[in-house]
Amino acid sequence: MLLFVLGVGDVLVAMALLSPHLFPPFLATLLVGFSLLKGSWSILTSLGVGYKLDWMGALDLLAGLCLFLLHKGFTLNIYWWIGVMLALKGVWSVIIGFMR
Repeated sequence: MLLFVLGVGDVLVAMALLSPHLFPPFLATLLVGFSLLKGSWSILTSLGVGYKLDWMGALDLLAGLCLFLLHKGFTLNIYWWIGVMLALKGVWSVIIGFMR
């Protein structure tokens, strides 16, 4: 169930990166916080158990940073690619979380 909820959060962050005009600033700020906290938690807990390459946590941190910059007016084409990667990760999490 937790994986399902986190996957839905990833999909929402990805949607905000892909279509920022659909998300008001307050919701975008919540999604930035969600993504940064989720990524930080993932990386810290992975390091705690000796796993040094947590690409999923790094993607969450990167998505949170990109969404923050996007809503501050900085736009780059790579935001779209990060949004697509995060959407794929989120959909995978939703499917696996739903199956469990």
